[in-house]
Amino acid sequence: LHSLTAKMRVFVGLFIFLSATCAFGQSTSNDHTRIVGGADAAPGSAPFQVSLRDKFLKHFCGGSILNEKWVLTAAHCLVAGRLSSIYVGSNKLNKGGRYYDVKKYIVHEEYNPKTLYADIGLIEVDEEIQFNNLVKPIPRRKEALVGKESVTALGWGLTKHDGKNSPNNLQKIELETQTKDMCELRGGVEANSHICTYTGEGKGICFGDSGSALTYKDELVGVSSFILMKCAHGFPDFFASVVFFNDWIDNHIK
Repeated sequence: LHSLTAKMRVFVGLFIFLSATCAFGQSTSNDHTRIVGGADAAPGSAPFQVSLRDKFLKHFCGGSILNEKWVLTAAHCLVAGRLSSIYVGSNKLNKGGRYYDVKKYIVHEEYNPKTLYADIGLIEVDEEIQFNNLVKPIPRRKEALVGKESVTALGWGLTKHDGKNSPNNLQKIELETQTKDMCELRGGVEANSHICTYTGEGKGICFGDSGSALTYKDELVGVSSFILMKCAHGFPDFFASVVFFNDWIDNHIK
């Protein structure tokens, strides 16, 4: 994640840029992070969920399967140049899944690392992803959410802002979307291009959740992007809106 207005926006994938050194106490060499206030996702409940891996097979971001060849993630997960492969088919980072090499990736042309506009990107794998009960694409929502709705965030992100160790099982949490006015007021963002959520202190996304899915009624609606100040600390979380960027996605994967 990332920091924006008055240096208060924080990438949920901040540790991406810190190599083997630590960020807020966690090392990319041996720590995997998870959602704050969430619970273990049941096996097979998120067959679209992807773990992005570097050349050492270390997890650093999440993603969502769109079809046999393409995965959606956050732009800031890609610009660091760490991506080597993706891992699918398991809620556990260390067993049960399959790796696919990356052929190429695409960062949105208007991605702005300062404002976090268009924090969205695509990954093309080298061979077609084989679908089964544990590996499936997720449909994208076509209509924007209006007002407050119950949504689900997924990821392998920290359980607390300054956490170090966590289980490697995929986490999920129910969150509530906020109004466009709230998103613009609290995050200083263009509301149509973002979804913001807030469900009370102690619940939300954190470092390591970047690129992972935000879903609504089994449809993909958002991509984890950034938080304000600290994880689950009384401020909204922000996601790139899939609905807003659907045309861009279609132009590249069809």
